[in-house]
Amino acid sequence: MIGIVGEDGEGYRWLPPRASDVRDGRLRVIPYVSRRAAARLVLFNALVTLAVFACRHGERPGIHVPWHATLYQVAVAVLLVQLVLRVPGWLARRQVRVRLPLRLQPVPVLYWVELVQFFSALTGALVACIASDHPHPVLPWEILSWAVSMACVAVALAPWIGRQLLRRRGAA
Repeated sequence: MIGIVGEDGEGYRWLPPRASDVRDGRLRVIPYVSRRAAARLVLFNALVTLAVFACRHGERPGIHVPWHATLYQVAVAVLLVQLVLRVPGWLARRQVRVRLPLRLQPVPVLYWVELVQFFSALTGALVACIASDHPHPVLPWEILSWAVSMACVAVALAPWIGRQLLRRRGAA
């Protein structure tokens, strides 16, 4: 993720923009959500993560409390609803007026923290849900759990990778 500052707004792109992406002095970016909304999402996802991990900590290996399984399923459902509500924001585009050379910047820390928190909550809830339904997971469940975890880590690391890319180019 790379932040882009324009004359009439700012946003980010998942991949670094090229000069050819600028048309008539305008560049399409994904707009940031408000800081207040991002802070609330961080708090909410932290509470979900805390509840899931507190229940997992209280369990002994192979023994699962029945209401914990319900909590895990509710946590997964809530986080998947949040994911569905996020997708339109991720697909939204806004045009900002820019000048060449482009002013690139790292994505603000709050958005990076919010993204990492969301995907860590989703991963933790999915792994707990699978473990509660299948105390001794077989290979397909382990593969699903591992694949979801790796996908979440990759998406959550996108802002950090963008920051490193900008640092290499000397823009940050």
